[in-house]
Amino acid sequence: METWLRQKQQVASDENYRDPSNLQSKIQKHIAFELELSANRGRVGAVTIEGEALIGAGHFASMEIQTRLDELEAAWQELQDSSHLKRDRLNDAYQVCF
Repeated sequence: METWLRQKQQVASDENYRDPSNLQSKIQKHIAFELELSANRGRVGAVTIEGEALIGAGHFASMEIQTRLDELEAAWQELQDSSHLKRDRLNDAYQVCF
């Protein structure tokens, strides 16, 4: 999950909106990207539920599990924020050009 989040963060952080060529295509690709993120929210939730179950069962590594869950949630939130920012910037660039 962490690897997937890092890969998607790279996509969300890409500043291709600075190049005004093919903005319509970039916007469509970003819409598909956001749909992919929405579709995978359940995966993040499943990992969280499993981690919380382990903690609740008194797993010997509960503190480490909690740390990883906190990192996972922070990475997910950062990805969401980056994606929303990119969407806004693509829309702004589109409005300026058209």
